[in-house]
This record gives sequence, C-alpha cells and structure tokens, in this order.
Amino acid sequence: SISRLRRNHVGVEGEATASDGEVFLRQNDKSVKLTREQVSALEYDKGQRVFEDELVSDSSIEDVDHEVLDRYKELLGTEASDEQVLRSRRFMRDGKLTVAGALLFAQDPSVMMPQARVRVLRYDGVRMETGERLNITKERTFCGPLPKVIEGAYALISSMLRDFQFLGPDGKFQTVPEYPEFAWFEGWSML
Repeated sequence: SISRLRRNHVGVEGEATASDGEVFLRQNDKSVKLTREQVSALEYDKGQRVFEDELVSDSSIEDVDHEVLDRYKELLGTEASDEQVLRSRRFMRDGKLTVAGALLFAQDPSVMMPQARVRVLRYDGVRMETGERLNITKERTFCGPLPKVIEGAYALISSMLRDFQFLGPDGKFQTVPEYPEFAWFEGWSML
C-alpha cells in the first residue's frame, strides 16, 4: 500500500496520514491535504492500485452477456461455469464484476459506468465544426461488451472508408484502401 508517513515527519517527500484518516502530500515546503479522489489517483499512478480490478458495486452475474462469455470460454477451451471462469480470471470477486469484467462481459457496461461507450463521428473537412456550421455526416454510439463494441465500430469505420483503383505497372487494375487497415484500426483503438 502507499507508504504513509506520520504527519510530524519533517523533510520527507511523500504522503502522510493523520490520525483522523486525512491524507497529506508533501510538496516542497507545504503539506497539501488530498481528497479521496486524489488519494485514489495517486495510488493508481504509483501502481499500487489498478482501476480495472476495482469492483463495480451494482453488478452481478445477471449483467453478463452470455454470448460473449461463451465465445471467451470456447477460446479458453473450457466448460467451467460462467462464475468459475470469471472468478478464475479475476473478472469477478465476491459476486460482483470488476471494472475489467464489466467492460468485457456486461450486456451494457454504460449502465454501471456512463463513460463506457465508443462514439464514432465522421465529418466533412479537417476540423469538426459546431452550431450552424455543424459538419457531422455520420454519428453512432456503441454500447455493450467490449468485443461487440469493437466489432461494431470496426464494421462502421471500414464501411465509411473508400477504395481507390489504379492501373498498375503490370497493366492490371489494383485496388488500394483510402487508409491501410492497420493504421486506422490501431489509431481508433488506442484512443
């Protein structure tokens, strides 16, 4: 866990926990009181806590998309129960999904985490405009387990890209995509 120092420990860079549970971060010659969110962020930054391992409090096995989980079990080559597979891979603890488990297997993770969705926009030009100059030509939001979100976004994006034909040096027509698949797929999936 985070190295916690006594509040009266002078001259050491780090965080300190007072007897009342408040946490302070030493910055130069001052001690700055941290909020609960700042303490969590610090734990994440130091690698002492992993967001994906946090439990989603209002989740259960009832939230799981069994089609996606069955595909996963098939890849693993197992016939173990759904709960056993989720627990053994640390996607579920104490009957609740972890953040990783919810993102990968919940029917609609955005119910539990509103930010758990992918929005694909296409607009004319090189910059998105707003108001009267709005230039969006295609907009779709994908919600669901991550494998289905990726499949849906992939299909939409690939359908929006053009192919070009040209006469090759061998005298035959060749087709090349507007953007190489590896480039656009990696680009959007790394956002």
